Amino acid sequence: MGDRGRSSAFSLAFGSLDQSHLEQWQALAARSATFNPYFEPDYIRTIHSMLRPDVEPVLIGGGFDGILAAALPVVRSESFHGHRVGNVWTTAPPLGATVLDLHVPLIDAEAPDAAAEALVAALASLPGHGPQLLELQRVRFDDDAWRHLRRALESRHLSWRVWDTMRRPAIRSEGPGCADGDSDRALHADGLTRHSGRKSSTSVRRRLKELERDIGPATWVELSSDPQGIEQFIELESRSWKSNVSKGGEGLATSELGATWFRDMTAHLREKGSLHVGGLYADGEPVYLAVCFRRGESWFGGRDVYDPRFARYSPGMLGRLAFVDWFRSTQAGIFDSCINSSVYPKALDHYPDSVDVGTIVIAGNRAGALVLRALSAGRERRWARLR
Repeated sequence: MGDRGRSSAFSLAFGSLDQSHLEQWQALAARSATFNPYFEPDYIRTIHSMLRPDVEPVLIGGGFDGILAAALPVVRSESFHGHRVGNVWTTAPPLGATVLDLHVPLIDAEAPDAAAEALVAALASLPGHGPQLLELQRVRFDDDAWRHLRRALESRHLSWRVWDTMRRPAIRSEGPGCADGDSDRALHADGLTRHSGRKSSTSVRRRLKELERDIGPATWVELSSDPQGIEQFIELESRSWKSNVSKGGEGLATSELGATWFRDMTAHLREKGSLHVGGLYADGEPVYLAVCFRRGESWFGGRDVYDPRFARYSPGMLGRLAFVDWFRSTQAGIFDSCINSSVYPKALDHYPDSVDVGTIVIAGNRAGALVLRALSAGRERRWARLR
């Protein structure tokens, strides 16, 4: 971007974005300081329209000399955690329902501090009177984009709070090994249990032994370049609980356009080298499949599924441990599983590392700062009573 020129800011409903906006948004996503596939325009616009067509999101954008330098999709709410506030702009559901796992804004890596300042300035373009709050859920605290955004907030003396935190399962690869690991690798109990306790290790060994005894040899298979891997994934998910809305499923089969969108989205990522598909197979049968997103050393868990026919072997546990073993043999950097450990606390036992994520709440104006201060004080009093 070079030196800052004339600044611009906007907040537009998704339906009001023209082709120029979309092209600039996509270009920004490709050069953002933090790889966030969930906020790429094709991903979020399609997944949101499938899952929550009744709510129209808004894109907050800021830039210089006609070039988009920062972008953040949000939805509007009148309440914040049960409190009526007036204007709350949030990355939380119903934005994309529950399938967006990283909520950091897109910040131009070529001039990240200036881009973050442009985004902060764009908060003033949000419609509505009275207090303004911006809630960013699922922000990684080790993230470059958050670091630049925090600096911009502090330089403008805007109030913000960490509202909640949690640890999310992760993997840091050890190497040595080739950048993409072995294409296929046989599963060995020792590899799957390297970071497990004695009790867990015994369970894993038993399940793997039973699977290989009843079905056949277990192997981790690399499928990233083969579109058939995506077809197998769609087939498995259509037979799992994830395709059942009454059980809380948000699988591809719950929408008429789901499978078509998933094929198109993964094909696009495959062309860019940003797709990983792999799976646990037993005697050639897919038991567990995982779809991940990547750019450079940053990896994110996208979706995973297991074949319900093999439920008695704990295929989700075995599949995730097999992926951990495969990933740790590479030099790929860090894998963020994107698993909500508050919902699935046992997942922390399946991964050797973790990353800290949380919710950031930002006051967009002085009235918002007063509201945020009052809400934070009330929250501290409630915590004190609980302790």
